[in-house]
Amino acid sequence: MTLTKTSLQKYGESMRISFAKEQERVIIERFGTEPDDGHTWSEQDIAEQIRKICGAR
Repeated sequence: MTLTKTSLQKYGESMRISFAKEQERVIIERFGTEPDDGHTWSEQDIAEQIRKICGAR
């Protein structure tokens, strides 16, 4: 799974999270493509990392 700006916006709306521009940039940079090692991002991986980036508990 990868994220686009649109899918990140929809995710934020569903979780009632508003992303700062810098947070959005970091998230898209990290999850906009799959890792080079053949691993695929799961929805849970992405959700957990977004929580960490945003400082949510």
